[in-house]
Amino acid sequence: YWSSAEVADGQPWFVLDFGAEKTFNKIIYTPRISNASYQCTGQIYAMKVQKWDGSKWVDVKTFNLQKGADAGKYTLELGADVTTSKLRLEVTDSYYWKTGMAGKVANIAEIDVQDAKGKSVIEKVADADKWTAEVSTNATNEGQGAAGLIDGDASTYWHSNYGTGTGTANKLPADV
Repeated sequence: YWSSAEVADGQPWFVLDFGAEKTFNKIIYTPRISNASYQCTGQIYAMKVQKWDGSKWVDVKTFNLQKGADAGKYTLELGADVTTSKLRLEVTDSYYWKTGMAGKVANIAEIDVQDAKGKSVIEKVADADKWTAEVSTNATNEGQGAAGLIDGDASTYWHSNYGTGTGTANKLPADV
């Protein structure tokens, strides 16, 4: 899974660079699971989906998600086809066990982006080997790095630097 660092100012966000324009209308988000529960540090409660228009991020849709241990996988319907080379999820609220830190961390166990027919624009596509996931911060003592985000394996993950790693520790935004 991917997990952002603790941040007192700002909101965590995740960017997926397809390497070329893709058209899709839904995002499948699965939060991290810990001890058979989805309610663990960083479970996303609300997010803003944005697309890259070539010069800036443009809002597509905002989602409020179910909170709690049994929340599970979400299909986020965008309402219309979106065509872009980059997709960004900006987290506006999330779970945190520390008082005052809600919305300051995020996690994603798996992410998929699908077209109107339900076909993934990520999985099993000819140009997937050209895709990259980059991170601004990375914990070197935990996870598999950015590649763990797009390898199709729910047991692999990226974790931002929260004390041991590269990039700024404990400061958002942490971007991928």
